[in-house]
Amino acid sequence: MLFLAEPVSAAQSFFVTVDKVELKGAGGKWVSVIEPDRKVDLMQEEAMISFFNNGRVPPDDYSNVRVSLTGENYKDKFFLERKEDFEKAVAIKKGSFVNVSFEFDFSKAHEISQQTVKQIHLTVDEEERIDGGDNIKVWS
Repeated sequence: MLFLAEPVSAAQSFFVTVDKVELKGAGGKWVSVIEPDRKVDLMQEEAMISFFNNGRVPPDDYSNVRVSLTGENYKDKFFLERKEDFEKAVAIKKGSFVNVSFEFDFSKAHEISQQTVKQIHLTVDEEERIDGGDNIKVWS
Protein backbone atom coordinates (compact mmCIF):
# COMPACT_ATOMS: atom_id res chain seq x y z
CA MET A 1 0.00 0.00 0.00
CA LEU A 2 1.04 3.58 -0.57
CA PHE A 3 0.41 5.97 2.28
CA LEU A 4 0.17 9.73 2.28
CA ALA A 5 2.87 11.32 4.44
CA GLU A 6 0.35 13.60 6.16
CA PRO A 7 -3.20 13.17 7.43
CA VAL A 8 -5.85 13.60 4.72
CA SER A 9 -6.94 16.97 6.10
CA ALA A 10 -3.39 18.32 5.81
CA ALA A 11 -2.33 16.64 2.57
CA GLN A 12 -2.37 18.89 -0.47
CA SER A 13 -1.04 16.46 -3.03
CA PHE A 14 -0.34 12.80 -3.64
CA PHE A 15 1.64 12.18 -6.80
CA VAL A 16 1.88 8.90 -8.67
CA THR A 17 3.25 8.04 -12.08
CA VAL A 18 0.99 6.11 -14.46
CA ASP A 19 3.43 3.53 -15.77
CA LYS A 20 1.28 1.37 -17.96
CA VAL A 21 -2.28 0.59 -19.03
CA GLU A 22 -2.99 -2.96 -20.17
CA LEU A 23 -5.99 -4.75 -21.63
CA LYS A 24 -6.68 -8.47 -21.48
CA GLY A 25 -7.21 -9.95 -24.94
CA ALA A 26 -9.54 -12.75 -25.96
CA GLY A 27 -6.77 -15.33 -25.50
CA GLY A 28 -6.19 -14.22 -21.91
CA LYS A 29 -2.91 -12.41 -22.67
CA TRP A 30 -2.37 -8.92 -21.22
CA VAL A 31 -1.43 -6.36 -23.90
CA SER A 32 0.30 -3.10 -22.99
CA VAL A 33 -1.76 -0.45 -24.75
CA ILE A 34 0.11 2.61 -23.54
CA GLU A 35 3.09 3.43 -21.34
CA PRO A 36 2.63 7.14 -20.74
CA ASP A 37 5.02 7.72 -17.80
CA ARG A 38 2.57 10.44 -16.73
CA LYS A 39 2.73 12.10 -13.30
CA VAL A 40 -0.70 12.70 -11.68
CA ASP A 41 -1.75 14.33 -8.40
CA LEU A 42 -4.52 12.02 -7.15
CA MET A 43 -5.64 14.62 -4.58
CA GLN A 44 -6.36 17.17 -7.29
CA GLU A 45 -7.41 15.34 -10.44
CA GLU A 46 -8.83 12.19 -11.92
CA ALA A 47 -6.10 10.21 -13.66
CA MET A 48 -6.97 9.72 -17.32
CA ILE A 49 -5.21 8.29 -20.36
CA SER A 50 -6.77 8.67 -23.83
CA PHE A 51 -5.59 7.76 -27.30
CA PHE A 52 -6.72 6.78 -30.78
CA ASN A 53 -5.55 3.30 -31.72
CA ASN A 54 -3.19 3.84 -34.63
CA GLY A 55 -2.45 0.12 -34.81
CA ARG A 56 -0.44 -0.15 -31.59
CA VAL A 57 -3.21 -2.23 -29.98
CA PRO A 58 -3.97 -5.38 -31.97
CA PRO A 59 -7.63 -5.53 -33.06
CA ASP A 60 -9.34 -7.90 -30.64
CA ASP A 61 -12.07 -8.24 -28.04
CA TYR A 62 -10.73 -7.15 -24.65
CA SER A 63 -12.20 -8.39 -21.40
CA ASN A 64 -10.34 -6.59 -18.60
CA VAL A 65 -8.27 -3.50 -17.81
CA ARG A 66 -5.23 -3.09 -15.55
CA VAL A 67 -3.33 0.04 -14.56
CA SER A 68 0.22 0.09 -13.15
CA LEU A 69 1.24 3.04 -10.94
CA THR A 70 4.33 4.06 -8.98
CA GLY A 71 4.24 6.34 -5.94
CA GLU A 72 6.48 9.41 -6.08
CA ASN A 73 7.84 9.30 -2.53
CA TYR A 74 7.55 5.61 -1.82
CA LYS A 75 8.67 4.01 -5.08
CA ASP A 76 6.06 1.34 -4.48
CA LYS A 77 4.51 -0.06 -7.63
CA PHE A 78 0.90 -1.06 -7.43
CA PHE A 79 -1.81 -2.28 -9.75
CA LEU A 80 -5.53 -1.71 -10.20
CA GLU A 81 -7.47 -4.39 -12.05
CA ARG A 82 -11.06 -5.53 -12.37
CA LYS A 83 -11.69 -8.53 -10.11
CA GLU A 84 -13.49 -10.34 -12.92
CA ASP A 85 -13.49 -10.06 -16.70
CA PHE A 86 -16.27 -8.12 -18.42
CA GLU A 87 -19.32 -10.22 -19.26
CA LYS A 88 -19.25 -8.68 -22.73
CA ALA A 89 -15.81 -7.79 -24.06
CA VAL A 90 -15.12 -4.47 -25.77
CA ALA A 91 -13.89 -4.55 -29.37
CA ILE A 92 -10.88 -2.42 -30.22
CA LYS A 93 -10.01 -1.94 -33.86
CA LYS A 94 -7.63 0.33 -35.73
CA GLY A 95 -8.85 3.90 -35.26
CA SER A 96 -10.78 3.16 -32.05
CA PHE A 97 -10.82 5.86 -29.37
CA VAL A 98 -9.75 4.44 -25.99
CA ASN A 99 -10.00 6.22 -22.64
CA VAL A 100 -9.05 4.77 -19.25
CA SER A 101 -9.59 6.80 -16.10
CA PHE A 102 -9.56 6.06 -12.40
CA GLU A 103 -10.41 7.89 -9.19
CA PHE A 104 -9.60 7.58 -5.50
CA ASP A 105 -11.46 8.83 -2.42
CA PHE A 106 -9.03 9.87 0.31
CA SER A 107 -11.69 11.43 2.55
CA LYS A 108 -11.57 8.63 5.15
CA ALA A 109 -8.16 7.04 4.66
CA HIS A 110 -4.76 8.30 3.60
CA GLU A 111 -3.54 5.29 1.70
CA ILE A 112 -3.98 3.68 -1.67
CA SER A 113 -5.86 0.50 -0.94
CA GLN A 114 -8.98 -1.43 -1.81
CA GLN A 115 -11.00 0.95 0.39
CA THR A 116 -9.86 4.14 -1.32
CA VAL A 117 -10.35 3.14 -4.96
CA LYS A 118 -13.51 4.90 -6.14
CA GLN A 119 -13.79 3.69 -9.75
CA ILE A 120 -12.17 2.65 -13.02
CA HIS A 121 -13.79 3.83 -16.23
CA LEU A 122 -13.00 2.33 -19.65
CA THR A 123 -14.43 3.81 -22.84
CA VAL A 124 -13.83 2.29 -26.27
CA ASP A 125 -15.54 4.28 -29.03
CA GLU A 126 -19.17 4.42 -27.84
CA GLU A 127 -18.96 1.57 -25.29
CA GLU A 128 -18.40 2.34 -21.63
CA ARG A 129 -17.49 0.15 -18.69
CA ILE A 130 -17.56 1.77 -15.24
CA ASP A 131 -16.65 -0.23 -12.16
CA GLY A 132 -16.84 0.92 -8.56
CA GLY A 133 -14.18 0.12 -6.00
CA ASP A 134 -15.92 -3.07 -4.88
CA ASN A 135 -15.25 -4.59 -8.34
CA ILE A 136 -11.57 -3.61 -8.42
CA LYS A 137 -8.60 -5.32 -6.81
CA VAL A 138 -5.52 -3.42 -5.70
CA TRP A 139 -2.15 -5.02 -5.07
CA SER A 140 1.52 -4.14 -4.98
